[in-house]
Amino acid sequence: MKLTIFFLVLFFLLSTLSGKSQWTAVGAGVKLEEKASANIDAAATIRALAVYKGELYAGGIFKIAGDKPASNIARWNGKEWNPVGSGTDGKVLSLCIYKDELYVGGAFNQAGGIASTNIARWNGQSWSPVGEGTDSDVQALSVYNNELYAGGDFTEAGGIAVKNIARWNGAAWLAAGHGTSNELFSLAEVGGELHAGGEMEVKDGEVVHNLFKWNGKRWAAEGDFDGEVRALTVYNGKFIAGGAYGKVNDEPFSFVTVQNDKIWQSIGTGIGSHTPTHHVSALLSVNNILYIGGNFKSYFNDDHREANNVAQWDGTNWANLGKGVNGDVYSLVLYNGEVYAAGSFTNAGETAAFGIAKWKP
Repeated sequence: MKLTIFFLVLFFLLSTLSGKSQWTAVGAGVKLEEKASANIDAAATIRALAVYKGELYAGGIFKIAGDKPASNIARWNGKEWNPVGSGTDGKVLSLCIYKDELYVGGAFNQAGGIASTNIARWNGQSWSPVGEGTDSDVQALSVYNNELYAGGDFTEAGGIAVKNIARWNGAAWLAAGHGTSNELFSLAEVGGELHAGGEMEVKDGEVVHNLFKWNGKRWAAEGDFDGEVRALTVYNGKFIAGGAYGKVNDEPFSFVTVQNDKIWQSIGTGIGSHTPTHHVSALLSVNNILYIGGNFKSYFNDDHREANNVAQWDGTNWANLGKGVNGDVYSLVLYNGEVYAAGSFTNAGETAAFGIAKWKP
């Protein structure tokens, strides 16, 4: 009997240390239809997460959340999934809180049955439009200087001509300088300036490729990236950029880099080998740990280990999160002390998890 107990305890400890017990499903997750599919190609997708009024909101491409109908957006209260009114009639790509309302960007014509072109707002009870919206996708949202900035792939906002980025002051849409020449994927306020990443160049006194900043009056360069910049954050006071690039200012850096005194540098020994399909699309800084998510298969320290689309950096070394997830990660957020990862996967570690899973640090 004592020997049996010893092996049971040993098995539990090894499982915990290996990270197998750390991934947990978030209810039944999200689905495209009532019956869940284990086929990753047919999986529902969550593209954005945000915490609003004590609940976790998830937006993407799905029809069911938990066991309830939920059209492309749903909320998790820690125990169960609930719809957000009647949702949207098209995909959700971005979420942001502005003036105590949840702003929702994407590619849709209605929210809650109300005409809302590609952007809408939710106050916890009902949906409202955001002026006349935009004429195409809204892929990123951020607050800067008490205004909401929307970025994406559009040429009009509220009926005025813009170039892929515009600002909403609570009553009307305004342009943000000359805008960008191509689509924008990420926005973040860092150090008193708005930083924007994507696949573009800006000509406003200088040419900028894929990452730039706005001080409220003009755009300025943030480095010459040779591929898309998809995620931005601050980690231990340093600016971090993630994306689908292999070089910055002609120096070889793959997927994720840190800015030190205006110089872009690798984080440790970097992430994996660079291929056209690999990328970092999500960044989250929690308690001196940087979490990254995207599409990648390995990371480097002194050896070469499998990380499967999600990893963490403690300031010295990279580490995996158990066995990772079996599909792309598009968003990471902290909710009730746990890290939530969302994307287009059906398993997290050895646990069935449709579109979303949580990791206890």
